[in-house]
Amino acid sequence: MSNIQRLSLLVLSVVLASCAGIDDDHDRRRDRDEGPPTVSIRADRNADRLISAAEDYFERAGYEVTRGRWADYELELALDDGPVNAIVNMTLTRRGRTVAEAEGRSGGPRIIFDRSGVIREAFDECASKLDRDLPSADRRRW
Repeated sequence: MSNIQRLSLLVLSVVLASCAGIDDDHDRRRDRDEGPPTVSIRADRNADRLISAAEDYFERAGYEVTRGRWADYELELALDDGPVNAIVNMTLTRRGRTVAEAEGRSGGPRIIFDRSGVIREAFDECASKLDRDLPSADRRRW
């Protein structure tokens, strides 16, 4: 066996060994029937300031918020913060399929003096609309 073949075999072994543990967390979560469903939150750059509000919202709804781990649901959070109004979009997906989505907007002259209040108002409106389609956290998962 040549040195190139040995090196290739060694590299392949290392790669396969490192990939073996990737799905462990995913399988453990899937096998577990108990506990709240989990959600991870991805926010665009503008919506970073809303992450804590989104975490609070999902925890009150009975979900467990995860960071950097596999989750049952994924939330995309976006904020369009313009000069006149603020628009918040939330899209909840499960395995790539959209489960719930909502948009909230607020604005007007008040945005000049209370931009963070207007953004929070848009988030609250979006969250109340998302409530209608949000899967119940009390049901056992699949």
